[in-house]
Amino acid sequence: MENIKERIKKRALIIDKLTEKQNKDVNLLLSNGGKMNDKIITKEKILSVVMKINNVDPNKTFSLKGGKVNRLRANVEVRHMYFYLCKKLTGETLKDLGHIYYHNCINHVFDHSTVIHGIKSWNDLMFQMPIKRKLTDKAIKILTV
Repeated sequence: MENIKERIKKRALIIDKLTEKQNKDVNLLLSNGGKMNDKIITKEKILSVVMKINNVDPNKTFSLKGGKVNRLRANVEVRHMYFYLCKKLTGETLKDLGHIYYHNCINHVFDHSTVIHGIKSWNDLMFQMPIKRKLTDKAIKILTV
């Protein structure tokens, strides 16, 4: 019985420490007005950086003629990178991340589950392939500097 109580106390201390760290992070973000380095990061900015880094055309990446989604591997990975960066750098909901608008030429909507899948897939790719991690770090550096 005492062993269980000790474990509960240890976990409570860990939770308190994590909560304190989270509050510091939130306070830091709020003290900066919700901006990173005095720059507001929008989904459109993220999309333009992702398109530029991957050297792809947004219209071909997100849709084909007839309104179908382009499912070539390279294009899917670009979308996954976009979803990952949006989730990491913006405070928008998964549903909002699935709504993609770009210079009035793309108006595409992805389901929240597609966004979740994209985020997880890109995270896995970054773990397996260091080049994907470097690409992501490069995009983050461009967006936050």
